[in-house]
Amino acid sequence: SKFNKFRKATTPIQEAVIPAAENFGMTTIKAQTYQYGMYTVISDRLQKESLYDILYNCSEEMGFSMAETKNVLARNILDESTYLVYAADKESGVHAEDASGLTAKHVLTGKMVHKMRTWFARNKVPKIDGKWVWILHPDVAFDFTEDPAWVSANEYAGSRNIFNGEIGEMHGFRFIESNECLIQTGAGAGGLDVYTSYALGADAFGEVNSEGEDAEMIIKGVEA
Repeated sequence: SKFNKFRKATTPIQEAVIPAAENFGMTTIKAQTYQYGMYTVISDRLQKESLYDILYNCSEEMGFSMAETKNVLARNILDESTYLVYAADKESGVHAEDASGLTAKHVLTGKMVHKMRTWFARNKVPKIDGKWVWILHPDVAFDFTEDPAWVSANEYAGSRNIFNGEIGEMHGFRFIESNECLIQTGAGAGGLDVYTSYALGADAFGEVNSEGEDAEMIIKGVEA
């Protein structure tokens, strides 16, 4: 849920006259919750005879899987967004109308980021620690960071905390690499792969936290 905003108060008030009351409430967003998980079996002989600590390493790898699963589930929700902007041809500047119109010339550029900055500012998208966030695949970042206007993270950071995977900033966005960005295999012109990036402001999405239902790992011993 989130609190609704008040309108701008542009009408002068009159002495001894109480203005009409404004309604104040909350907007509620409902979500369906699901449980996700997996299990594996380790034999007693493997644990006893292996040169490695099988249980420890299995638990460590399972933990990595839990973290990656959470990232992908959040990404899948972002992929349901109805606001999509397709890249422009870097030579003509014409945006593709859909994924099938994307060619090798349709890449992320500083000009496109500048356009998104204007849209974010015009629509008062709240920032995260003073900046918006743009998540992109390393393959996309390879082309994008060739832009002369690019500012790498080590040039602007100073005493600012750097996000995990952060590579730099441009036009008010902090750019973060993630190989979990969706890749639509063969969806572009001529069967090219199409990469999805995510431009976000504060509170762009939420997570349902159910008390007592946090991620957990259950280890059972050998049954008698």
